[in-house]
Amino acid sequence: MKRLHHKLGLLACLALALAGCQGPDQVEEGQAQENSGQASQAEEQDVPALSINHYPAAIEDGHYKMSESRGLMARPSSEANLRNFEEGLYRIAEGQFSTEEYYFQEGQLITREMANQWLGAKTKDNPEGLNPEGSASDKREDYQPKYLNSILEYNFMKKDDEDNYQLEGVTIGLALNSEDTFSNGESQEKISIDKDQALEHGKQIAEEVVARIRKDKKYAKLPIQVALFYNGPTDSLAGGSYASEVVSVAGTAFSDWENYDTQHLVFGVDDAAAEEDNVAFARFTSEVEDFFPRLSGISGVGTYEEGRLSQIDIEINTQFDSYSELVALVQHTMNTANTIFRNNRGSISIRVEGPSGVRAIMERQAGENNFTYEMIS
Repeated sequence: MKRLHHKLGLLACLALALAGCQGPDQVEEGQAQENSGQASQAEEQDVPALSINHYPAAIEDGHYKMSESRGLMARPSSEANLRNFEEGLYRIAEGQFSTEEYYFQEGQLITREMANQWLGAKTKDNPEGLNPEGSASDKREDYQPKYLNSILEYNFMKKDDEDNYQLEGVTIGLALNSEDTFSNGESQEKISIDKDQALEHGKQIAEEVVARIRKDKKYAKLPIQVALFYNGPTDSLAGGSYASEVVSVAGTAFSDWENYDTQHLVFGVDDAAAEEDNVAFARFTSEVEDFFPRLSGISGVGTYEEGRLSQIDIEINTQFDSYSELVALVQHTMNTANTIFRNNRGSISIRVEGPSGVRAIMERQAGENNFTYEMIS
């Protein structure tokens, strides 16, 4: 069983995004200042990675290329599913393509048109569909669920002797449904999809996706990594997780599938792998809410790898935007978390949401003893 390491949680990503969007006086921690005199040079320079755990972005002609197919879905999904799908694929890719050797680019091989066709049912009008023909039926007895819900592609680049980017590897995520809905205008029924059943179909879809990419001869020997993600229910606050991955080095031959044992569970709602984790979170919630009675609620998600709690993500909602109250809340929250979760060596991310949006982000990296924080005013 392979472990999937989460080196950067949701809240860390959000912190970085917010820091990039705020004005120079809005984030309490220091920020790099813009130097307009260097603009022309910046287009020719590499954009450095945030750390050795992140890929430097491939920038061509001063622009970051976006994927056409990203975000397309066969049916609606939850924010938690989308978050875990994207962040998890980034981490999986690191195991195949080193962050110290490759540049990152959003997927360019699968176009929007291709993705739309692939996510549809396989019919006479859409022979490229990767979902069963029955998923387009309006008769319940003929209906088959949609197994494939979305496709995410990452490209990994290296520079040649002339300093031009060359595609050296691809990672593709396939999000598989845990449920579907049959509807014909007269009746509607939710259909559950067993995980093993979804993965069986997912592996067949993975083989077909690789075969289609290989039809272009220039990709005949391109390493292609494919990972299968099993969506959580649309009403789940925790979201789904990755279940398997495989690599095709050349042709259509696959290595052996490697499996993950990863779960995302909501404290106090889902059955935790260890009851003491629910107890610890309940104690944390009680102590913070007792200190600040004007809070609107606290929620938390635990990430478990092989039954071990490896990451905690907490969101605190407040009714106030006062700076002094925010400072007190951040101080008390970090102290409380360090006390209650002192024996947990996984990472912890805590986000504070106020009436005007995200107000603070606190993080303690795996193995560390102290939190770092960011306050946004």
